[in-house]
Amino acid sequence: CFGPYNSGLTASSEDFGPVPDQFTYTPDVGAVFQGKLAAYDSGGFVAALPYNNSEALAFLANLRANGFIDRASRALFLEFNVWNSNTNEYAVNRLVFEIAPT
Repeated sequence: CFGPYNSGLTASSEDFGPVPDQFTYTPDVGAVFQGKLAAYDSGGFVAALPYNNSEALAFLANLRANGFIDRASRALFLEFNVWNSNTNEYAVNRLVFEIAPT
C-alpha cells in the first residue's frame, strides 16, 4: 500500500526498464502543478510518443508491459499541441490523470 503523494519524500530518479529503452528521469523543468489530490513537482519520467499511429500503439504497449505506471504512480500528464490550419492558431493541452493512493 502506497500513501499519498508527498513532495518532501525523495522520489526515485534511477533509470528503469529494459535496455536500450530505459525510462529516464527528467529533473525539474517547470512550475509545480496543483491537482485535486496533491501538488506535483515538474520533474519525472518522460516518454515521448511517436507520431505514427502504429508506432505509438506499440510504444504504449511497451510502457504498459514494462511498468511505466505502477502502484507507486500518483499522476500521469499527457501534454500535446494542436494546430488549426484554418485560423492559424495553436492550442497547448495538458490532460492530467491523478491516481489516488490505495
